[in-house]
Amino acid sequence: MSSKSIINGFHATIYLFIIIFTASTLITSVSTFTTSASIYAKSTRRHKQVETAANTSLLLPPLKTAFGLNIQDDAPTPRRPITVVENNVLSDANGNEFTEDVTVVRVVRSGLKAYHVPKAGYGYFDEETKTFIPTLNSKDKLDRASKCLRLPVGLCGVVKRVYPKGKSDASHPILVAFDSGQEDSGGYDCPVKFSMHFQAREIECIIE
Repeated sequence: MSSKSIINGFHATIYLFIIIFTASTLITSVSTFTTSASIYAKSTRRHKQVETAANTSLLLPPLKTAFGLNIQDDAPTPRRPITVVENNVLSDANGNEFTEDVTVVRVVRSGLKAYHVPKAGYGYFDEETKTFIPTLNSKDKLDRASKCLRLPVGLCGVVKRVYPKGKSDASHPILVAFDSGQEDSGGYDCPVKFSMHFQAREIECIIE
């Protein structure tokens, strides 16, 4: 092989290497440019979405404000709602106002228990005869759940104190006094005198 052929082959190899290197560089540049363009497009699109959301929040007020609604999500609905008039006086479910030392009320919710009563008041009332049945004479030792007076529906008392809304944070704002020694209008005779706090939904006014 002549020296001229060797030189020509060497030159051809160099040219081929230059062509491959140039093509590789061009492909890398195109790929980098495409990635940068994609990132820029996503950034621009996200910026526009944020700007649009911000403008929308300024132009469109929340649904509650726009329509004057006062919505409480998942707010429980009481069985017997408390009615509060404008002067912060509590009323029963029928709209009758609780007045101190005047209003006679009856228990309307079953399952209520009075724990702050003398021992002579531990017990319950027979549903049919309305006779008081004490548990103090039980041979078994009384647990805390039995050291109480189970209030029957219909038991009557007199409102002694009302805590208006905003002046007390008591959860049971109505204090009712129950007398003993005489049968009330519901046919019950309490074994002892006692007082107990109630929610408005637990009692109702007796209007004669």
